Amino acid sequence: MKLPSAAQTREWDAFTMAHEPVASIDLMERAAAGCTDLLLRQYGGNPFCVICGTGNNGGDGLAIARMLFRAGALVRVFLAGDPATGSADFLTNYGRLLDMGVNMAVISEAQPWPEIKPREVCVDALLGTGINRPVRGWLARLIRHINASNALIVSIDVPSGFRPDLFELQEGAIIEATETITFQRPLPALLFEEHAAYAGNMTVLDIGLHPGYLGQIETELQYLTQEEADQWIPRRKRFGHKNSFGHVQIMAGSKGKMGAAILSASAAMHAGAGLITASIPACGYEIFQIAIPEAMCISDEGTDALSGAQIIDRATVLAMGPGLGTSPETALLVERILRDCRIPLVCDADALNLIARSELLSRIPKGSVLTPHPGEFDRLFGYHKNHLERYQMLRRKSAELGIHIVLKGAYTCVATAQGETWINFSGNAGMATAGSGDVLTGIIAAFMARGMEPSRAAIAGVYVHGHSGDLAASRKTNENLLASDLIELLPDAMRTIRGAASG
Repeated sequence: MKLPSAAQTREWDAFTMAHEPVASIDLMERAAAGCTDLLLRQYGGNPFCVICGTGNNGGDGLAIARMLFRAGALVRVFLAGDPATGSADFLTNYGRLLDMGVNMAVISEAQPWPEIKPREVCVDALLGTGINRPVRGWLARLIRHINASNALIVSIDVPSGFRPDLFELQEGAIIEATETITFQRPLPALLFEEHAAYAGNMTVLDIGLHPGYLGQIETELQYLTQEEADQWIPRRKRFGHKNSFGHVQIMAGSKGKMGAAILSASAAMHAGAGLITASIPACGYEIFQIAIPEAMCISDEGTDALSGAQIIDRATVLAMGPGLGTSPETALLVERILRDCRIPLVCDADALNLIARSELLSRIPKGSVLTPHPGEFDRLFGYHKNHLERYQMLRRKSAELGIHIVLKGAYTCVATAQGETWINFSGNAGMATAGSGDVLTGIIAAFMARGMEPSRAAIAGVYVHGHSGDLAASRKTNENLLASDLIELLPDAMRTIRGAASG
């Protein structure tokens, strides 16, 4: 599914108005009704302080204030600027509030600013998505005044002062919201860690924009839905056999890290691979065979670390890295495998660290999938000050090297060799636990073995991995979720995805 920029979302509004058709004031009414419903459900016992600018974002705020007032809530309304200069839809909603007898105080640089009371919910409708420069001057001081109130702040559409199409560190004064209610799609720039303090909890409100618009545009970012995942992941054919569903070879494990190999191989089995062969050091042979009787196992000549493993003839995908270690003999193994590999390759963990240490990036076969976390990413591509810089490098390097890179994080981002960028919305903070990445490696490898094109296997694998984590967190909590829980819940995750198309 395409993820439009803020500018494209404004065009989407215009497209909806032209093709539904619907008047802009009625579309604003639709958005305000959804916001009001959320506000009353979450904060219905609190008084409200609605602070509006004079543009269309302020018009949203005025409509929300009117609906809150009509629902019996205690509402104070403040206008930042001269209402006579407002947009057409702002003026319409301003008139409607006047007709209801609602008092609206005008605030400016020269006039006193509202004291926001401790129990009030401050609705931020100052500035919308159209600003193109940092907020300075008296509006900046007003924003800092709101932030200093320690009130619950709910921003409408975007935290005022935030430029949602700027994939760089933001400047100027910006509202630090408790919650942001945005429309139709998440705003991409709010998905980065450096901007999380501005958005707070983000709620996406479907206001029924016309779906036909998305077919006419290209977007920098996309995301996978359950319905698309269901269509992408192949179903098993009735007359298939184990060789029909691919053979994953996993090179993993070292002394003290055999759990990583077990997690990865088990995840690949649960994700539907027909056969698994694990190449592991001799120290892990017994524990691996006991832990996963369904998998085959080749014990390496190296006792504590892999050194002499070979790519087997019947393998359709090779996954390499979980728990591998970084010994000199294993480093030579990774270099040899990169040179000789003629099948799809998934590299994770210590395989990535060894590639970075030995400067082997140029030897990675085209079409391979790499799954680094931020630290591994920086070892591969150099130090980055923040996630925004990594995002730009991610897009550049995937195209430059002809590989698919999965940059793991709260919103895992997949950049493909074809120049696409996908962001993932499944998953939760509980998945930040040892072994979670090993599970992801196994899922992606299994999907590739089952015949999925590597970039699609990576995108769908990330989504399914996160969905399993969400099911696990719903049964446990974020604090006590384990990587093995993700494997246990993989069947349930697949079942819900398969049921998505039918509802």
